Amino acid sequence: MNLSVIGAVFNGGNFGFCGQAQQVNISKIVGANVKVMRGPAPYQWSYDCDPWGNAVCHTVSGSQSVRLRPVPVALKEKASVQVVNFAATTTPVTFTGFLNPDSLTVQGGRQPFTFEVTSWAWTGADSTRATVTSGPTCLYPSGVAPTRKCVFTPQEAGRMVVSGFAGGYTQTASISIQCFVNPADFIANDTANDFSARAELLEALGLANPDSSPTAGWNSSNPKGWKNETPGVLWKLPNGGGYQFVPYDDPSSTACHANLPQSAFDASAAPVPGAIPVAGVHVHPSQWFEQMYGCDSAYNTKGVLVRAAQFPGDVDENGQPRPTIRQSKEDATYGGSDDDWRWVESNGMPLFIMTDYGYALRLDDPMTGSLRGPHKAWPVGRLAAAESPAARKCSWVKKYKS
Repeated sequence: MNLSVIGAVFNGGNFGFCGQAQQVNISKIVGANVKVMRGPAPYQWSYDCDPWGNAVCHTVSGSQSVRLRPVPVALKEKASVQVVNFAATTTPVTFTGFLNPDSLTVQGGRQPFTFEVTSWAWTGADSTRATVTSGPTCLYPSGVAPTRKCVFTPQEAGRMVVSGFAGGYTQTASISIQCFVNPADFIANDTANDFSARAELLEALGLANPDSSPTAGWNSSNPKGWKNETPGVLWKLPNGGGYQFVPYDDPSSTACHANLPQSAFDASAAPVPGAIPVAGVHVHPSQWFEQMYGCDSAYNTKGVLVRAAQFPGDVDENGQPRPTIRQSKEDATYGGSDDDWRWVESNGMPLFIMTDYGYALRLDDPMTGSLRGPHKAWPVGRLAAAESPAARKCSWVKKYKS
């Protein structure tokens, strides 16, 4: 329909011919007591109003108030494949930007929405690597169209980000291309939801501030510091919605331990109604041999078990510095403390541990009578990936931040 505007300064164009896409920018309308009136409007039959303007559209005498209902339109992205074995092959991937919803049906006729892509950008899994901007096959075209495509051959796991003007403002969308993990894991290999569990676990690692120094953010009344184990729960969302990590704010968490109470698994703590807890999560944010504060105990030089330093400068009753504990190496063959394994054994639930050394560990109840059992370990970050070119190509992909 066409609209006329009464009582306003208007410099926003018009709707154009009957049936054409909207050209009005409502934000350009200014003034007090502005009314938008319905002018010529189509009848039920197509011959009453044609897009070439040869037929006269139905008119309404006088004025009528109309309700303008904006249709929220989201920019989305999909890929022709989401899993590539980068160690063995290179695969061209077709990325497509699209809108949801992509059209509006008026009187039985589908009117597709249009949008304009402004850029394509590829970012490798390790965000410290250089961003590869769009190449010749991904140059954004001029004009508008229902879909936009980009053909790109990634050399490693990463994320393709599309930006476009859609629904009246600039939006971004992204999708990752990854490798399957080995050993296989149904949570980490959730392709239907763009590997959401991996992104959530990487999010937990970031919340633990692994790049901070062991002494950052502490004081004598609050020995938690910035670098701490950041516990939480990984929830499976209802209706096939993927996974979401919900951190638990543990005031006693340090770089050496954390507490994850049973209340963190209650339905009241779920991110949305119907979500199911599937695993506990915490972070080991210290690197191999790095000093940690907040550990319970340590052996001194005389072989006596004493309380370890809770924060830098912590001294005993004699004014002597308390001992500090150094982080042990955790990798594909060794991971998780005795307390971590006891947690798995007592809760009957998997435990994911994200390590700053670059591994994601999954501990499961060994059910063998021994405390420690075999665990799954996947290289996910720059340190572990540096051990193997194949692992580097398959590093886990971080969540895109707009």
